[in-house]
Amino acid sequence: MVEELLASKLVVKQLLYSNDEFSDISDSAVKISTKAMDQCSAMKTTPGILAVAQTLDNQPLDLGNLNLILDDIKDPGNMGTIIRSASWFGIDRLILTPDCVDIYNPKVVQSTMGGLFHLHISRASKDEILKVEKAWDGSLLIADMNGESSSRVEWPKSVALVVGSESQGVSEKFRDAAESVVSIEKIGKGESLNAAISASILMSQISSRSMKTK
Repeated sequence: MVEELLASKLVVKQLLYSNDEFSDISDSAVKISTKAMDQCSAMKTTPGILAVAQTLDNQPLDLGNLNLILDDIKDPGNMGTIIRSASWFGIDRLILTPDCVDIYNPKVVQSTMGGLFHLHISRASKDEILKVEKAWDGSLLIADMNGESSSRVEWPKSVALVVGSESQGVSEKFRDAAESVVSIEKIGKGESLNAAISASILMSQISSRSMKTK
């Protein structure tokens, strides 16, 4: 994660290490004792390196070609995994509604495995998001268990996909504004997929379609 941070555009304020393996990671790195590292780190077992960076400002609310809107995702693990996948699959914009978990929650940051450092992330109300979406030349879709199979969907060139929480799903405001509903077809058995797995599968499909049209 520290290597991903150093490769990003974020400003690194301080870089500390206790493990000599990381002694040449940066000229600005400062060595501290193992005891001090254990006191600084939130992890039970520290890897021996720690970075402090300036957090991302809330970035402008606009829409690109590939957009993911997270509607009240509250679980830190799910949020972190979604951010990690969004970075991997080249999502242009990640937009969070106000009731989503804080992206700087330690569990979220750890789960992103550095993906957090490379994304355009905005936080806005549902009304603000829909206002921007209305003026945007693209299609708003929602993910739900009752919709068209995502493997058969003709993904639009510009798409904003809304993924809701596992307990509540996508809110009525987004449902009313959406052009269509997409689902991941069940082939085997099981009640459902969690939000992070569902979002990752759909992002993979959207990204693959985008690569083919370039």
